Amino acid sequence: MPAAASLPNFPTGEADSLFVEDDDGGTLFAGKEGLISIDGFAGDQLIGDVLLVDPGAGRAERLLRSGSAHNTLLVTERCDQLCVMCSQPPKKTHIDRFDHFEKACKLAEPGSVIGITGGEPTLYKPRLLDLIEAVLTERADLEFHVLTNGQHFDQADVPRLRAPLYHRVSWGIPLYCHVLATHDFIVGKQGAFDRLHASFSALMQAGARIELRTVLTSTNLQDLPALSQYVAARLRFVESGSVMQLENIGFAKNRWSDLFVDMRRISPRYPGPSTRPCCMASPSACSTSPGARYRRRIGRWLPPRFLTGNASIRRPAGIAANATCSSAFSSGILMTRPA
Repeated sequence: MPAAASLPNFPTGEADSLFVEDDDGGTLFAGKEGLISIDGFAGDQLIGDVLLVDPGAGRAERLLRSGSAHNTLLVTERCDQLCVMCSQPPKKTHIDRFDHFEKACKLAEPGSVIGITGGEPTLYKPRLLDLIEAVLTERADLEFHVLTNGQHFDQADVPRLRAPLYHRVSWGIPLYCHVLATHDFIVGKQGAFDRLHASFSALMQAGARIELRTVLTSTNLQDLPALSQYVAARLRFVESGSVMQLENIGFAKNRWSDLFVDMRRISPRYPGPSTRPCCMASPSACSTSPGARYRRRIGRWLPPRFLTGNASIRRPAGIAANATCSSAFSSGILMTRPA
């Protein structure tokens, strides 16, 4: 292992870490805190990535992958809904890492759209909005896409969300049915439909960008045409819509036979453009005429990919004799760089 004196000059960026070498077990980077050893990966697999390193736990987590268009931050695993098909069942505990996420976002590649998901991010709305504002104020080239259940916006948020920087934020919000009881049943929360529309009112007044998201299940499939007409008539401020299939993970995995609908088998019986045109993308362009164009946008959320390697931080030679992971180093963000 090279000594500190033989390494190139340390990077000037506070979070930068330079690639040093690969060995049989993994790779080695050098940063301001010392040497970072990550097992199971070669250096060229990590260069340009933004990592969250926890030396106390011996863990490195990739937050932002270089060159990827699908970087999403999981800011919490708590949620106040219990959707029947939830792909990421909620947990009761929460670890606040918003400060780390803010630092990571400021290191994102130019022109990135960063996803934020949970759990329910707006359970920590003040922290979430502080993060968004801090990042977008410093990085005018970035945008955010936030997945939220839309249960926590109110009139007090309107002045804040009217700020010009929120034009670079899109809110992905689910509406599963135009029928109150069906929507509430799917999300597992009584009163969710009414509370969602109260949030829609506040977001509309703020001029927020909204992507409406609908997951198809056996419960709401036949209501999809009526839902699209409802959106076109009452939610004309919605910017776009996504209609998605189930993911065979989480709660849906054990309920697959009850929830999943194979569109290939039922499509001959499903109302099509000749009977009831609907438009989930740009609902304001919807028409009830038979010749109206039937459009759909199919989307699928890709969960963040985590780096699953062990990590340790060792002080460079000459600084301390102990070369093991030191608890004196707090968890922190680093960005890997080529030598």
